[in-house]
Amino acid sequence: MYAEDFALHGEQAFTGAFNWYRNIERNNELLAPFRGRGIDVPALYLVGDRDMVTSLSGPGGLASLTALVPGLHDAVVLPGCGHWTQQERPGEVNAALLEFLAGIDGHANPWHDAEPLCRHHSAKHILDSLNI
Repeated sequence: MYAEDFALHGEQAFTGAFNWYRNIERNNELLAPFRGRGIDVPALYLVGDRDMVTSLSGPGGLASLTALVPGLHDAVVLPGCGHWTQQERPGEVNAALLEFLAGIDGHANPWHDAEPLCRHHSAKHILDSLNI
């Protein structure tokens, strides 16, 4: 499936992905102002247990996320799933995202009275527009 999709682009198939690594030093420079900064908005961490990135998370693993992400709503680990969670488990990913978005507008949520992340697209607006 992926091989066929990439074959359609010939020699250009991996240009975007390769350019990220070719430009890694410049990317590090551009991201320097954000070093050490946590994620201070409501967040959901969704990962497959077969994703090698999870093995790179260092000591503490998923438990250490709360220090970096104080607004972490949940950490969902999909068993038997690799790096491409949305392609491998679309139903479970969508369900987790919908639950997360619904919780953002909930009264028990500490960000309930905060200004929406995007003025035109509150979580309720997004859910309503999906007609689910």
